Amino acid sequence: MVRELEKLHSAGLVTASRQGNQIHYQANPDNPVFLELVAIVRKTFGIADHLRAALMPFSDRLQQAFIYGSIAKGTANTSSDIDLMLIGEGVSYSEVMERMIPLEELLGRTINPTLYSPADWVAKLKAGNSFVLRVNEQDKIKII
Repeated sequence: MVRELEKLHSAGLVTASRQGNQIHYQANPDNPVFLELVAIVRKTFGIADHLRAALMPFSDRLQQAFIYGSIAKGTANTSSDIDLMLIGEGVSYSEVMERMIPLEELLGRTINPTLYSPADWVAKLKAGNSFVLRVNEQDKIKII
């Protein structure tokens, strides 16, 4: 780890400061690629936190909200979309998209919400719906 940090420091991507016998590293805001690195981090990390905040107005109407697909599996690339499952009552697609569009711009990713009522979700599970079964068995990142 230290060698990698030293390489990043030598390349000017991070700055280093000493405090006693410790060296603290941080991203170098003066580096020409700093803003691009920030954009990559925004697109890759913290997605769940952004979604949680955006869905907060619906939290009393949602029983479950989770990310599934390549993001949850850890196989996403920079162009992967965000597959979002919402299970609840009284939440419309248009309400959700009003909250998702600004996030799509911030994260640089398309967000694909799928909405089910709790009764529909259970019925599809019991009926053996292949999509619902596959989503139910996949890795998930819990939002609500």
